[in-house]
Amino acid sequence: MTFSELYGAISEKLVPAVGYTEEAKAEAREILRYCYKEDFGSLILKELSEKGTVDTDGDIIDRAFQMAEEILGGRPVSYVTGVRNFMGYDMKVDERVLIPRSETELLCEETIGLIKKTGAENVLDLCTGSGCIAVLLALKTDAAVTASDISPDALEVARNNASLNGAEVRFIESDLFARLDGRFDIIVSNPPYIDEKAYSELDPRVRKHEPALALKGGDDGLKFYRKIISEAKTFLNPGGYLLLEIGYDQKEAVEGLMRQYDYTDIRSYKDYSGNDRIVMARRPDGDAEKA
Repeated sequence: MTFSELYGAISEKLVPAVGYTEEAKAEAREILRYCYKEDFGSLILKELSEKGTVDTDGDIIDRAFQMAEEILGGRPVSYVTGVRNFMGYDMKVDERVLIPRSETELLCEETIGLIKKTGAENVLDLCTGSGCIAVLLALKTDAAVTASDISPDALEVARNNASLNGAEVRFIESDLFARLDGRFDIIVSNPPYIDEKAYSELDPRVRKHEPALALKGGDDGLKFYRKIISEAKTFLNPGGYLLLEIGYDQKEAVEGLMRQYDYTDIRSYKDYSGNDRIVMARRPDGDAEKA
């Protein structure tokens, strides 16, 4: 069996699990990248080169098909491989943390751009989960990055990702702002925002394997936005920014909460699929002297 044949066989095997061929191919690539510890594109180039074919010994074939069986059983591919690529960096993931989504890359990119534009020195990543946002902010900017989460298990994963990628991040176990002090120039968060009805309708692979703590945002999905928006201004420096990832249908509600608490310069950004995904605002000046 050649490498291309192995790729084709794994892709075909995964179709019943993921529903359509392109996603099956994408997950097959992730499996093979894990098995070979090498980028899929490099493996294809090796096979096409005059130097010979990619080794496909029995152990590799067995491992690849074993991982495909786990996916057929309902386990997400990122938990099967234990890795999710986020903005070009590998992040370790398991059932203790939410699998980073491509939509969150946009939140990270916007925050990095804002840090560089404003010269922000202190940044907080609230509800850090796997730590992917905090790690990228630390790697791509000169800001001092703090990351917090209520889950000690999630923080263990986040610390491992910071260490794996050589990022300097301060981690704090905290229920939102409960154990935090000081002030920040920017607060960024991808909080749980799935409402109860939407949660019950999620892909079973998500509901059965990804932590509900990182997904469920109360009856209407706005539970954490209410607390973050009302409390964040106490922890923001004058002129500081709050950036929030939101569900595709939550823009009006989240912007309304920001207006209710007198935030200024409210704006939103769409994701790569054209859905509303980020709301950003500045701290109200009237709270400049609050401790």
